[in-house]
Amino acid sequence: MSTTTLSVPCCVGARISVRRRGRVKAIPPRAALVEAKPRPAQAVNGGDGSASVALLRVRDSSSSAPSSRDRADDMQAEARAMARAANASVYSPELLATKYGSRPIKVVRRALEIFAGIGYFAFNLWLDQVKGQLDQNQRQRAVQLRTTLTRLGPTFVKIGQGLSTRPDLCPPQYLEELSQLQMQKHFHALKESWDVHLILFTQQYPHLRLLQPVLGQVYKAQLKYSGQVVAVKVQRPGIEEAIGLDFYLIRGLGFLINKYVDIISSDVVALIDEFARRVYQELNYVQEGQNARRFKKLYADKEDVLVPDIFWDYTSGKVLTMEWVEGVKLNEQEAIERQGLKVLDLVNTGIQCSLRQLLEYGYFHADPHPGNLLATPDGKLAFLDFGMMSETPEQARSAIIGHVVHMVNRDYEAMARDYYALDFFS
Repeated sequence: MSTTTLSVPCCVGARISVRRRGRVKAIPPRAALVEAKPRPAQAVNGGDGSASVALLRVRDSSSSAPSSRDRADDMQAEARAMARAANASVYSPELLATKYGSRPIKVVRRALEIFAGIGYFAFNLWLDQVKGQLDQNQRQRAVQLRTTLTRLGPTFVKIGQGLSTRPDLCPPQYLEELSQLQMQKHFHALKESWDVHLILFTQQYPHLRLLQPVLGQVYKAQLKYSGQVVAVKVQRPGIEEAIGLDFYLIRGLGFLINKYVDIISSDVVALIDEFARRVYQELNYVQEGQNARRFKKLYADKEDVLVPDIFWDYTSGKVLTMEWVEGVKLNEQEAIERQGLKVLDLVNTGIQCSLRQLLEYGYFHADPHPGNLLATPDGKLAFLDFGMMSETPEQARSAIIGHVVHMVNRDYEAMARDYYALDFFS
């Protein structure tokens, strides 16, 4: 089997072998949801002042999965990973305004690119309406929207992913096309311009097949020292620059909508800021690893729920190494049934776990599209991608439970009062 080596710049020179595989305004809590805050951990300097450098530093003795290591060693490894992610970016509208306010040519060029892509789609949609062909051409327009969002880059793919889970906003054919944005497969050349270098040693295979989330790329790999099969998620080069410019432009559009579009009563800029903060959260892979660990601790006590382990010694702000999970997406019903599994059992597991997330502990996966949920061959429901998490306050959880009781009892006056308790109404 041909192999490729992931050469990690670090003081030890550890490697991972990759196997080729076939108005800033804080938005108040709405709908009883608040942002999941990072939990602080003590940073550990490497003694050479390199704690803030986002590079992997590993030990030769790191050959076992985190679940089998001593807890103290695991905490130290996590602290070192946090030190490597000390300079992770956070969303700041002020910094974006300062940065791109002095780059008018770049801003105008990107604005024209976005306007051309979205404008051409909107123009075709308008023509369909004029000709009375909206329904007839719906599939064609759905494909056009998907390709347009993909061409415009990660920010718009994230928007498309959000729309793909909103049947209240998009027709079925649009949902079907946009769902393809949830996880795509591509061939990509590996270049040494990555923050963590991927060096191709085998000339016979100049490309590798990989899973491609929006903000990074996921490789199936094997740890050199233990043989453990893992998933290595590497952040795309230049991703912060790309999404930063897009959010700067989108936020400017939000100001115009707030000022001139009276039909929209919501604070559009605040909504954009909230969405941007969530996307920037996903850029810190150490925080994502901590989210996964917390989620596993709370919900993986059930044998039918699987959350992958995190390998802290191989993790930094831009690289996340976790246990590899075999499985198929939940929307691939035929593939699930070919494994001898029942879709209904997986749905029940998902419902039970979702209710526990929302009502028992209040810490929940905020991006549970089919690309992030897998059915494993042994019938477990595996959760992936913990970059976007949220929390439900205890008071809101009690109000939600009370609302269900009131609905069952048909106490509509009490249901109306619940909306105030949940801050839906002022």
